[in-house]
This record gives sequence, structure tokens and C-alpha cells, in this order.
Amino acid sequence: MALDTRVIPLFRYLHWEFENFVRFQWRGWEIKDRYQAHQELSGAFVFVTPGSIWLQLCNAEAVADAFARKGDFLRPVEMLAMLNVFGLNNATTEGQQWQRQRKIIAACFNEHNNEIVWSESIYQATGMRRYWSSKASVKSIADDVRTVSLHIMPSAGFGKAYPFRGAGEISITYDSTSIIKML
Repeated sequence: MALDTRVIPLFRYLHWEFENFVRFQWRGWEIKDRYQAHQELSGAFVFVTPGSIWLQLCNAEAVADAFARKGDFLRPVEMLAMLNVFGLNNATTEGQQWQRQRKIIAACFNEHNNEIVWSESIYQATGMRRYWSSKASVKSIADDVRTVSLHIMPSAGFGKAYPFRGAGEISITYDSTSIIKML
């Protein structure tokens, strides 16, 4: 993986008869390839590697069937381990552990909290629209959308609302006194 972006392009110049080896053996191939592989191969195809077997689906009924049969199609939880920052969670577990995690978080997803999230989303989006409308051009779309989502979470989780401030409005300056106070 460390060398795929540098080594794999060299194989393209060799005109191998194993063209698909070069085509699919680098990170992010599916982004560039889009639907083309499914057009050529089929709505479903399999990659067999020394590490695992990957099923590529592009058929709505097949995807729905795979999600309905959770026991037959397990998620690669070892690849999701990076999401265990605060411990096991619903995204990184399977089976009984997943059911336990789902039971823990189910109380958070109710109509009352959904209403808070919706109201705060409208409040934040209105603030962002107001900020964007006041500018001739906006270069901070990703930062501003991130701010919106990060402001919704404390409102829904802790009841603490923050007004929207665009990335261009925020300037953080620290002097030595404020740094010492933070420590």
C-alpha cells in the first residue's frame, strides 16, 4: 500500500495481459473507475486477495439482500478499528457486541432529540446563509459546513448552542498570558 501510487503506474507501461491487476490494485481505484468496472464485469464481482475476499456490488436488490442477511455478510471490523478512539462502538462491532452497543445508543435517538437536531440545523444553516450572503465570495465551504455540524452536536448532546461564525470571522491570537492560563 505504501508504494502503490508509485509502483503500479510503472506496470501500466509494460502492457501486461493482466490489465485488471494494474487497474484494481491501488487505493482509491473505485473513485476514478466509478461504474465502469460494473459495466464491463457485471453488477457483482469478487476480488480474492491473500488478506481477504472483497465482494463488489452494484445492484440495489443484491445490496438490500446483503444488508438483510447480516450474519452472512460481516463488516471488516478490523479495518474499522481506527474508529475505536473512545472504545468499542456501534460502527466497529458485530453480533452480540453490536446489539449491546445499539441498545446503549438507542435512547439517544428519539423524537425529542431529533427535534433538537432539526431546529439547531435550521438555526446553524440560517447563520451560515447569512454569513455567505454578506461575502462577495466564499472560500471556506468545508470549514463552514464542519462548523455547522460541530455546533449541532453540543446543542443536541448538552443543550449548549453556539451562534454560527464563518471561518473568515474567526481569528485566534494568543499571547503568553493566555497560553499560561490555558495550561
